[in-house]
Amino acid sequence: MLQGYSAGGVYSYNFSHFKPERVIAFVNIRGGGIGTTSSTNNHIPGLMLLGENDESSRNQRMTNVVLSKRDEGGLFGLAIEPDMDHFGGLFTSWRLTRAFLSAALDRRLNEDTNTLMSVPENSGWFGNNTTKEIYNFDDYPNNTENASWLINETFAEKWKAYQED
Repeated sequence: MLQGYSAGGVYSYNFSHFKPERVIAFVNIRGGGIGTTSSTNNHIPGLMLLGENDESSRNQRMTNVVLSKRDEGGLFGLAIEPDMDHFGGLFTSWRLTRAFLSAALDRRLNEDTNTLMSVPENSGWFGNNTTKEIYNFDDYPNNTENASWLINETFAEKWKAYQED
């Protein structure tokens, strides 16, 4: 599992592409120096955390990567922390990160063999990036390529709460 803030977040995303067989999940917190990679890491649960008041170019790059990955069925989501810039506190982001990585660990690591298991896209939930409404996979009413993929219902609830003012 990888998590990182700023350049550390960039590293976590890029490592998931470089060595996907070694990554359970990753979180990139406000690390906007990224670009779209090939589909090698689409099956790895990934989360991008943006600050509402961060540089728009950074937020746009991170959003574009998530939407590009979602367009290919990637297990990626994003969340925007209200009233936060790039250098603001990380307490709330770390809480959401822990929730995401804990859920990913439960879903990806086989307790008996310590091997990584795949997570089917249809086992997750979707979050509407505009309205912040959450839905189980089968009930999402809109284009899923424009939604955040969320690993389970419990995490979906936390994802929604994280983005509320």
